[in-house]
Amino acid sequence: MSELIIAYAAPPEAATHAALGAALASLAAKPDNPLPHLRQALSRRQAQALQADEDGEFSFSMPHERAWARAMGWPEAQAGQLPLAAWEARQRGLSTGSAWAWVSPCHWAVGTQQVVLETPEQLQLSAAESQQLLASVRPLLADVGIQLHFVHAHGWLAEGDLFRQVRTAALERAAGRDVAIWLPAGDAGRPLRRLQSELQMFLYNDPATEAMTEARRAQGQRSVNSFWFSGTGALPAQPEAVDDAPTQPPASPPELHQDWREAALSNDLQAWARGWLRLDDEIGQGRLPEHAVLTLCGERAYRRWHPAAQTPKATGRWSQRIGQGLQTLFSQRPKTDALAWSTVTQDL
Repeated sequence: MSELIIAYAAPPEAATHAALGAALASLAAKPDNPLPHLRQALSRRQAQALQADEDGEFSFSMPHERAWARAMGWPEAQAGQLPLAAWEARQRGLSTGSAWAWVSPCHWAVGTQQVVLETPEQLQLSAAESQQLLASVRPLLADVGIQLHFVHAHGWLAEGDLFRQVRTAALERAAGRDVAIWLPAGDAGRPLRRLQSELQMFLYNDPATEAMTEARRAQGQRSVNSFWFSGTGALPAQPEAVDDAPTQPPASPPELHQDWREAALSNDLQAWARGWLRLDDEIGQGRLPEHAVLTLCGERAYRRWHPAAQTPKATGRWSQRIGQGLQTLFSQRPKTDALAWSTVTQDL
């Protein structure tokens, strides 16, 4: 592994930062030093400049997606045009020259003022139900040149030229929020927005889907009334040099740690803190090789820590400040642990 990318490393809100730090201290065996192995790993690495989109948490792409694309040597792309679905298709032996998208069955909660996207996990959709839905909408999508491939209950791969230039938002961006600002962007996104509307009408009128919806409602479950498209585009023909990004794909892809996705989306601070503690134990057991880059990602930005021959104290004034910040983060000051934790991750 050349790089370990940690998604959802920190919440963006200052108050939630502090609460998560407090949760870490309350659950750790040593509250005054809750993440000792992470502390040691960072102390042996040199912090790089913060990488952030100008749109921050309103960017269509998540920071961990951009960090992963960079580590893969992909060329810079507009937010919302990282071909993550095409990469997954390649891994599954599907066509490599086509444009692809992830398709996620979901529920849109319609209110008087806004329409809120609920996560696919909230649906508790079974694989059999998801496959039934796929079979139902497949002919409609085939008519517009889109081929579907089942992956799991909460996500399918879709192949079609419609996805080549369109910008789509990560599902995590829109989850729990009004979908209006997260729909496929611009003129290039108009055909996909229209297709979303057609799919919604189809789900409403399709007898098989209606029967499934009634059965789910009888069990207190939500209906599937829409789909979310994300990860659109085609894979680049050649990687390109971007600062310290590789000019060739790494021998093995960087590892993307997304175990805290559910905790982050549901704002479950206890689960989030337990996840941090588990990861710290795994780092202590060798999950992070000495030569590997460590990248921490939040909702707004990401920062990479490169292995360094020297300690942070000897790598320049800026790195000295980072080193001092880490010492503060894990210092033996229980009353300020939460605040100190925030100082290291507050920009993510």
